[in-house]
Amino acid sequence: MLNKSSLGKLRSVFAVGFILTISMALTSYIDSSFLDTFISKTRVGILFTVASFASLVYIANTPKILSKFGVVGTMQITTSAYILSILGLVFSHTPILLEIFFVVYWVSAVAMYTSLDVLISEYSDGVSTGKTRAFYLTIYNLAFLIAPFIAGILVDTIDFRGVYLVSGFFVLCMSLFFTHSFKSLKLFPKKNGFNFISNFVDLFKNKDLRNVYLVSFVMNFFFAWMTIYMPIYLFENIGLSWQEIGAVFAIMHIPYVLLEIPWGKIADEILGEKEIMGAGIIIIGLCTISIGFITSKEFWVWACALSLTRIGASMLQVTTESYFFKKINKEDTNKISVFRNASPIAMIVGPILATLALSIANFQELFIILGIIVLLALIPNYKLNDTK
Repeated sequence: MLNKSSLGKLRSVFAVGFILTISMALTSYIDSSFLDTFISKTRVGILFTVASFASLVYIANTPKILSKFGVVGTMQITTSAYILSILGLVFSHTPILLEIFFVVYWVSAVAMYTSLDVLISEYSDGVSTGKTRAFYLTIYNLAFLIAPFIAGILVDTIDFRGVYLVSGFFVLCMSLFFTHSFKSLKLFPKKNGFNFISNFVDLFKNKDLRNVYLVSFVMNFFFAWMTIYMPIYLFENIGLSWQEIGAVFAIMHIPYVLLEIPWGKIADEILGEKEIMGAGIIIIGLCTISIGFITSKEFWVWACALSLTRIGASMLQVTTESYFFKKINKEDTNKISVFRNASPIAMIVGPILATLALSIANFQELFIILGIIVLLALIPNYKLNDTK
């Protein structure tokens, strides 16, 4: 049972996470389309790969950075870097400068979330890990429910750069609230001699951590392809307006908001994570394959199709988080860093494979391929030892 002080701090972390995610969600689904206005689609994929590789380098050095600057200092530095990169994206017009600012923007966003992970582990207990992580993810997805709709309206009425300015404003607000809430916090996690390769190997020696990592990787691979290629596909191939696309993306996040807390509670008290995780993989895989056969230009068809994939994703997202954090202790920042690299590695591998796939397949077939890849996650899921 959490004490009053820890509960209060957790609420502050959740509030920070919500404001931060509003900012991230405003721009996440327009990033690829914004970049597509001044560089080629192939170069867009390469830039996402470069940005994700840079994020991976940061995550590999997270324990060292946190031990030197502390969680508060690291958040302040990375928040400043994010705001400066937003200004660079808004006011620069040279492609190479925009690409540099985009990499800084991407890495600093990853860095802020990594710091919040450490804070959640610091103020949580092991008994209610599933519910705590589910609540945090619900807050995260509530922001994604609101922001894409706003972003779609802003793109249609202003332009892409205006959306980035609004995003920067939210991060500035988040920074002020974070500094006020945690100004007295002296948290400098131990470095523990972190070496990325050796710690990656160490994590993979543990059968359960290895398999949940692989499932998380496939989930993030799914997110990578969807985030980069679905907005372009809906706008250029299907013909939806940005306001319609924003509304579709808002609606598809409803399952996250409604279902992740119940999934976390079920995982804690009834089934454990393995069964929910497996069902989520099947739902995502089959529904993503079906997207490859949809040719309708109707808004509601796409809202329903993408929402179905997110029902599965809501199951997968909360159970991979819950399972992993039940298997480690809160001081183990090394394993957290390795686990968190699943997302940037997926963002490195995803665009490369998508570029190769698009050389032999069209956009519709890309999603059929993605669905098949997702179903392969049933293999590591089957090998997990359940927590119940």
